[in-house]
Amino acid sequence: MISRGLISQSINYMLEHLDEGITIKEVANHFHYSEFYFSRRLFTRQLSLL
Repeated sequence: MISRGLISQSINYMLEHLDEGITIKEVANHFHYSEFYFSRRLFTRQLSLL
């Protein structure tokens, strides 16, 4: 299971790079995950969006 710490780190990373037009793919790559896994598994399941 992915920790809430990784979610917090991801959100912080996105906020730090928001003005650069960062994509979900770039965030996923930064944390060494595929775009699909990062967006579907990490966020939707951990944050109970599905």
